[in-house]
Amino acid sequence: MNLMLFVLPVLSLCGHNSLDCKSVQASAAAELDTLAMTYIVRGQFEDARKTFTRLLQLLDSSNSDDSPQLVTFLDSQAALLCRAGRYREAEKYWLRALKIAEHAYCGDAEHYVAILTHLAELYSGIGDYQSAEGLFRRFLDGYDEQGNSSLITHAVVLSELASVYTKLKKYSQAAPLFTELIEIVNEDLNTAPLGNALVLTRAADYYMTRHEWATAANQYRRAPRLREAVLGTHPLVASKEAKDDQARASQILPVQNEPSNSGDTIDVLELSAKR
Repeated sequence: MNLMLFVLPVLSLCGHNSLDCKSVQASAAAELDTLAMTYIVRGQFEDARKTFTRLLQLLDSSNSDDSPQLVTFLDSQAALLCRAGRYREAEKYWLRALKIAEHAYCGDAEHYVAILTHLAELYSGIGDYQSAEGLFRRFLDGYDEQGNSSLITHAVVLSELASVYTKLKKYSQAAPLFTELIEIVNEDLNTAPLGNALVLTRAADYYMTRHEWATAANQYRRAPRLREAVLGTHPLVASKEAKDDQARASQILPVQNEPSNSGDTIDVLELSAKR
């Protein structure tokens, strides 16, 4: 199926009614961005690249240097470059998007928070932990001051910062963050399953480094269940992360019969099912 067929009729509307052109352009930009991200998820990177090129042409024609659509485009394009391993190019797009978002939106706005965290995740992924820590801290400082971002966004960013500390072997700084994170997830497990699953995976990675095998295995088991609740188990939609977590859990041999005294290892999914 040619997904572009659903977008071209929207694009053709612009010009027929000049009064509605801006709103049509915004709608078309959103449709193209969604289409491009669909291609990325499917692994159709060449189709994604072509769609982004069309989106950029549309945005250039609108003569807007600070629109939400441009920020979204830069974010999506950076994600595509990141998936292709072109990290420095991705960094440039995210830096430009962050600059626009800083001037156009307040510190807790969706666009700003998304770009800030995505760029920080890039830095963490390429080993630039100092830059990653600075950006994650920047978000958390804003959260503490304004408190308007969602709890799960706060939890995901907190888990990424704790993961950075783990990679830097700053375990004394990572430990209290993961303790707080497990409490957050346990209190509201099903509100944002994919975000909570990511938090659990980061926590499990940390517990592995500390040789807390039972706790690590338990979190690795819990995370795939949350992902499967949203994405299902069919091979075409099941997430790679869920499969990786299941594999990690099965490889932790010492925990099969090892009792745990940690309250964090209680299986909240099973408890919820019994209520």
